[in-house]
Amino acid sequence: FAHYDLSDNVTAYTEFAYYHSEVDMQLAESNLSTTLAIDVDNPYVSSEVQEVFHQLDLLETGSGHDDGLVNLRIARRFQEFGARQALVTRDTYRIGGGLRGSLPDVGDDFLRDNHFDISYFYSQADSVTELNNLVSLSKLKAGVLSVNGAAPLVNLFGAGGISAEAVSQLTIDTSNPSTSRQHIASANFSTTVTSLPAGPLGAALGFEWRSAYARSLPDDALASGDGVGFDSFLATEGDVNVYE
Repeated sequence: FAHYDLSDNVTAYTEFAYYHSEVDMQLAESNLSTTLAIDVDNPYVSSEVQEVFHQLDLLETGSGHDDGLVNLRIARRFQEFGARQALVTRDTYRIGGGLRGSLPDVGDDFLRDNHFDISYFYSQADSVTELNNLVSLSKLKAGVLSVNGAAPLVNLFGAGGISAEAVSQLTIDTSNPSTSRQHIASANFSTTVTSLPAGPLGAALGFEWRSAYARSLPDDALASGDGVGFDSFLATEGDVNVYE
């Protein structure tokens, strides 16, 4: 904060503020409850269970009938991947200033004690939210299926859990940068209009212009909902101008 008296009646002032913050959070492992297509001859289950899968496949209708895949409701927390990490980094600054002071009286009992304040301020906040160590839903759906007769990459049924190789291939990191900006310009004037029997009649006039802009740009994984454990959200951008 600083101010400088240009004269006995007028003062120039300015203000600058800057903030930097980092919030590092640890979340529980990704959890999922959804329907996945599984090969009826999945090698990670017994032959008896494979036959159950086959019978369920025969009961399916439409294009899924007897196609070698059975749609199963899977509910699981992926402990093999470890905790999810969320890091929010934010930089914010605000700068501006103006002139304030007094103006001469217009008359002995008319428009006295005149004061004014004219200012402009600009502020901006830039942040990045990183959500790391997530399970990719699209890679999971592909990983539970057999490719050219080979055993699926992901084993959802075996006692050994998901392999380290599968964890490496299914893990994704995501990012959502965002920014917001605001302009505020204002001018205010106050005065004592005149004296009345009950006391002085005061008046105040003011004008303010505010312009606000915000933008959020999640990466493809966040926008599509590919990161297990987080809902999808699209990029947003917009502004608003207000005159009062």
